[in-house]
Amino acid sequence: MAKGNPQHVFVLSIPDWRFTPFANGRNLDKITTEIDEYNVINKAVADAAKVHYINITGLSRTNGMNTDLVTTDHLHSSAKMYSWRV
Repeated sequence: MAKGNPQHVFVLSIPDWRFTPFANGRNLDKITTEIDEYNVINKAVADAAKVHYINITGLSRTNGMNTDLVTTDHLHSSAKMYSWRV
């Protein structure tokens, strides 16, 4: 779809769902550790491909429990969160 142009591609970091209502009762430290490990790889792949990387993980860690910022499944970020500039 990008027709070989890395300027037409961006990669988002994975939000930390530890801070959402969906994580209640789960191993919160493990969730955050795995998110961080994944995002290190995610960024390395984006850098190797020379595509823009947008780190939204910190935003999810400060605002995930705000129910306006997650969808009705209490896990995924809402359009409102994705509309913020990082």
